[in-house]
Amino acid sequence: MDFETDPFVHERHVKPFACGLYDGRDFMSEWSEDCAERIITRLRRFPPAVIYMHNGGKFDFFFLLRHLGTDLIIINGRIVKATIGDHEIRDSFAILPIALGQYKKDDIDIDHLEASSRESHKDEILRYLRGDCVYLHELVTGFREEFGDALTIGSAAMLQLTKRHKFARSGSDNDAKFRKNFYFGGRVQCIESGLLNVPYKIYDVNSMYPHVMRNCLHPSGRGAEVSKRVERNTCFVVVEGRQLGPYGIFPSRVETGKRKGSLTYDREYGTFCITIHEWEAALETCQFAPAKVFKTYGFTDRTCFDSFVDHFYGARLLAKSEGDKARELFYKLILNSAYGKFAQNPEHFADWKITRGERMAAPWSLAFVHNKGEYTVFNFQSLIAKGGSHVESTLVSATCRGRAGFGICATARGDP
Repeated sequence: MDFETDPFVHERHVKPFACGLYDGRDFMSEWSEDCAERIITRLRRFPPAVIYMHNGGKFDFFFLLRHLGTDLIIINGRIVKATIGDHEIRDSFAILPIALGQYKKDDIDIDHLEASSRESHKDEILRYLRGDCVYLHELVTGFREEFGDALTIGSAAMLQLTKRHKFARSGSDNDAKFRKNFYFGGRVQCIESGLLNVPYKIYDVNSMYPHVMRNCLHPSGRGAEVSKRVERNTCFVVVEGRQLGPYGIFPSRVETGKRKGSLTYDREYGTFCITIHEWEAALETCQFAPAKVFKTYGFTDRTCFDSFVDHFYGARLLAKSEGDKARELFYKLILNSAYGKFAQNPEHFADWKITRGERMAAPWSLAFVHNKGEYTVFNFQSLIAKGGSHVESTLVSATCRGRAGFGICATARGDP
């Protein structure tokens, strides 16, 4: 299902004027200012179904708020699942986090969607709307045939991973300890800006996540051996020393001021909590002078995920050679998303409810107020229980060997 709305213009309150629904055989549409209400009336005549809208959890669903059931699933600010009567409504972006155009999308002049001209282009707009619904149906159907009824790409990826690899999971104590000290967000920093009138290089690595999953050993289980020496099984290092490079390579958290809790690479001397990959890359490239190793954590049980990567990387290459764009996308997303699920923070999970302005008692906490209080969203913490340090350390090793200026393309840090 999909809406067509007014084009986005600064400070414009966009509204839908058309809605389309495709069930795999028939396409139906509503064309009016109350298209949302009309499509809901149609849905009431359908047997219970799962309805997908692409990016619906951050856009289209808000045109349907008055019809949503109380219980929601929200992930990273996105409504991933809700209900409308007997139907379940999902955001397909949660399983396919790509722009629809990466698969298939028709072209349209966006000005034709303006209120002043849309009536004269109604047939064209409805063809465009139908195309979006049909292409999304193709993608979602293909994904479900391949991976089942997964709610998110991450859960689908982890199911495939655990089918091929058995490993012990860390307990809550280890989980909190290692995440707090050794897992950080990826480095996103504009080191220089302006017009660069000097030679420079951009370093990127094809399929870095699958490479790390397949070829690196990752600690598993609960048993960490604590030492003050860097040994063969060391995975984490707490070390005091001096960063020698011009930009810093070890992150630390800002402890005071407005940026408290954010990351900085500007600390020249101090105590750093790093992974073994960062330690080895820093010493190899002479970017760090250690003064004292306070503590190391070693793991006897370590594993790689070669079977998982070999299967889906090979499947992706085959799909690409056969011109199967959908499955080529599926396998790429599965490979990258499995990597991103490691060390997921359980504190980011909560139960959610939406009300028509009513307040809810403890343990529920007010999270959002929408439309000046017409709708209120509450949550409470659930007890549900990634990485990139090797990515960044690989790029550091490569760039330090170069002679020209450089740019690093990396998006995550934290794999042990």
